[in-house]
Amino acid sequence: MERLIRVNILGTEYVLKSDEPDELCEKVARFVKEKFEDISKDAKGLPEKKLAVLVAFNIAEEYFKLLEETELTAFRVSKRVREITQQIDRAITKGKS
Repeated sequence: MERLIRVNILGTEYVLKSDEPDELCEKVARFVKEKFEDISKDAKGLPEKKLAVLVAFNIAEEYFKLLEETELTAFRVSKRVREITQQIDRAITKGKS
């Protein structure tokens, strides 16, 4: 069910439509708002369009860092599972002898 979410970013109100749960929408809106506020503190006087692009790059950078961390974690878990599986296989084979 589509619903409207209102968020105020740097004095401008935006109305977003989403099918996602309210909690997620509010969390995303709060995250974007905080990014704008944080970056605008360091980029005073920057035109809003350039500020938006800077915020987008910042969010994209965080996303790709997390994606990389997730992939690395998945690789490490997969490697450990293989090691444990080999240990179990060896124990089973040894037990049959």
